[in-house]
Amino acid sequence: MFREVTSALDQRIASLPDAPPIAFPNVNFTPPDGLYLSVMNMPADGIMYNFNRAQNTPGVYRINVYAPANKGPAEAENMADKIANHFRADNEPIPQLFIEEINFSPAVSTESEYLLPISVNWRYFHNAF
Repeated sequence: MFREVTSALDQRIASLPDAPPIAFPNVNFTPPDGLYLSVMNMPADGIMYNFNRAQNTPGVYRINVYAPANKGPAEAENMADKIANHFRADNEPIPQLFIEEINFSPAVSTESEYLLPISVNWRYFHNAF
């Protein structure tokens, strides 16, 4: 279940038109000087809802938008909007996987980069075993 969901969400972000470089978990990546993304899938505890062992599992697909520091928020915010629209356009990337909502967290600035986190909240209905 976990691999199927992660794969579907990774494929969705990779299909973003004109996407900047993307850092996937446990894959070598050298951050470029400009805009780039990093992603992580975080499932939560599922709930079994019938005696046939059917379950729904919620989770968050975190997408971090990194932009150069001291250049204003526009580049990161424009990319965040583009990502949100891309995920909203297909809110069921695979059968029984639903995108429930997309949220932006407060941005974080450091001396070298500007980080804007996006949370894509999902729910997957499946058999537990």
